[in-house]
Amino acid sequence: MPKVILKKHNWFFEGKEEEEDVVLVLHRHWVTLTVRILIVCVFFFLPFIFLVVFSSAIVQYDLIAIYSFLWITYYLFLWFWLFYIITMYTLDNWIVTTERVVDSLQTGFFNRRVAELQLDKIQDVSYKVKGLIPTFFNYGIIEIQTAGKDNKFFFEQIPDPQRVKDVIMELIMEEEEKAESGQNLHHHILVKKHGVPAPLSTEPADVKDGGPQGTVGSDEGEKVDVSKMEDIKHDVNP
Repeated sequence: MPKVILKKHNWFFEGKEEEEDVVLVLHRHWVTLTVRILIVCVFFFLPFIFLVVFSSAIVQYDLIAIYSFLWITYYLFLWFWLFYIITMYTLDNWIVTTERVVDSLQTGFFNRRVAELQLDKIQDVSYKVKGLIPTFFNYGIIEIQTAGKDNKFFFEQIPDPQRVKDVIMELIMEEEEKAESGQNLHHHILVKKHGVPAPLSTEPADVKDGGPQGTVGSDEGEKVDVSKMEDIKHDVNP
């Protein structure tokens, strides 16, 4: 996988830590919002069509007052529906930082669900683009496999899912490299502070035959006189 250039921003969001940088702020693809707005526009013209078709009956049976009341009520509901669509689109977001991934979904005007996942808990990241419109406009689903009790995280209708997947994988690699360098630094500090020696060689020492003046070779290449070792042994055990 080619290396991805990460642009880190000092943007703020609720719960952001001091040393945490924001890399991506994601919303659903704009096509999904446009489709919903077009549906609202279709319903916007329905009362006019109804009025053209049944205008004579409305005038004949003196239903103008009732029709006007229904007209106003209908358009109030329609504006409320449009406001709801735009609000949900704006408040639904996914945030990718240098430390974690935050999933924030608005399920109503007064209901919000927020879940987060640390980068070191992510096992795998994949994406899926399915259908003609998603393929044409390049948006799809990001699937994150975790090591926790929640097996998978899903980010739906995300634009350019391949790039998002590559960015998350690059952040995971940076996190692993940071953890590995931290372990090496900790080991170096222990050796320097406490003098922890490196593991000694377990290979047997080489013994060279030299008669009474034979020597034993150590790992460092030092030579020890065997005859002196015998004298020491007799002194200890008379």
